[in-house]
Amino acid sequence: MMWTRKRPRIRLLGENVPSVDVILPVCGEKLDIIQDTVRATLNIDYPRHRFRVVVSDDGANPKVRAWVEQHAAASGIQNLFYTARVKTGSAGYKAGNLNHAIKFVDGLPGGSAEFVAGLDADMIPEPRWLRAVAAHIVRDSKLALVCPTQVSSPERPS
Repeated sequence: MMWTRKRPRIRLLGENVPSVDVILPVCGEKLDIIQDTVRATLNIDYPRHRFRVVVSDDGANPKVRAWVEQHAAASGIQNLFYTARVKTGSAGYKAGNLNHAIKFVDGLPGGSAEFVAGLDADMIPEPRWLRAVAAHIVRDSKLALVCPTQVSSPERPS
């Protein structure tokens, strides 16, 4: 039934698009999985100056931090950031990690973006993903959340 539903296929075009903080909450995933997701996210079809990628690491893994910082520095990438929270008491799991990242971006230059998007550590976004998702929120001011379907590619099983 999901495949037969008619859904509007809209995209934001051009450079005049809303700013977005893309948060990648991670906790204990293998570094190569995180690296694939970060690289794919940085290469989406969206103006680089209109989105930031934040790796929010609940595992506070020094290897993840070192790779993110080295990758950003070596590539001259100015929209990639790393943060890890100090967990006390009830940590809130992934929701707590996301809330931490949202507070973290408030302290970045320019403050938080207009929108927040989230990807799991093992999600490889399609290049047009953000233009499609953001278009629905821009189009309908009553929307607060857009959640695209997840599909596995033949190359990368779920």
